[in-house]
Amino acid sequence: MTPHANLFLSEVILGIVFLSLTAYNISRTPRETGWWYIAIFCLFRITGSALLLTITVKRSHADKSLIIPAIVFSGIAVSPLLAACLGFLNSCTQHLTTIYHPILRLLALTHLFVLAALILNTVGGVLIPLHSTTSSSSPTPPSASAIASLNHAITYIRASSLLFLTSWVLILLSLAILSRHWRAFAWTARAFYVAVLGGMPCLFVRILYAVLAAWDLGKGGVVVPGGGNRYGVLKGDVGVLAGMRVCMEFLVAGGWGVVGALEWWWGGAEGEEWGGG
Repeated sequence: MTPHANLFLSEVILGIVFLSLTAYNISRTPRETGWWYIAIFCLFRITGSALLLTITVKRSHADKSLIIPAIVFSGIAVSPLLAACLGFLNSCTQHLTTIYHPILRLLALTHLFVLAALILNTVGGVLIPLHSTTSSSSPTPPSASAIASLNHAITYIRASSLLFLTSWVLILLSLAILSRHWRAFAWTARAFYVAVLGGMPCLFVRILYAVLAAWDLGKGGVVVPGGGNRYGVLKGDVGVLAGMRVCMEFLVAGGWGVVGALEWWWGGAEGEEWGGG
């Protein structure tokens, strides 16, 4: 298989492994919304990567029924990871002395940004044309509808990437605010906090990839099937895809999954149970 096909296959396998680990964490603490969001991420990643693998193996680069959902699922996979951060931090807020703390409004606002980014990315992915809008080798000029569709797709996807980045900044601000209440946290709340904090650098790299991919889309008036050139999920640079997208996502999901799987040790040491998000 090609390097891209091997990468997509690895994503499917990793997605299944971490989905199994997340299912275990859900079975232990079903009220914790963070685990449900990670499960959604795994499903998005498995679905998107399986579609990309199918397209690559069958060389179906013009099959709209495969490419559009592949682009969409790959683009929105980061949103449930950000939502999982908010779920875990919501669990930390249960240890605050007041139920009207400003951090609650900040987390709710961030959740709206993540949801808006998901919707914009989905709409943008659907609008991406599957062929070049300009080409020196083609005597047929691009249609007005193709140009308009590309422009709208670029606008939506770029706005989505900026909202993802804004959400990341707000989560970082939430971590800074919650750090002032560290002593009030129970052991498991501290574990949630540290897990989210530890995942922030990887999430930043993943979101940086989303921003770069958004500005790479339609560069030079040409749309490569899969969206973008160097950063396109279907024909982009394998090293970039592996380093900035795949590794970053699964380092975050895997790290959080391990934290959840080791809860029995922390819970036994402190005599606590994980709270709900």
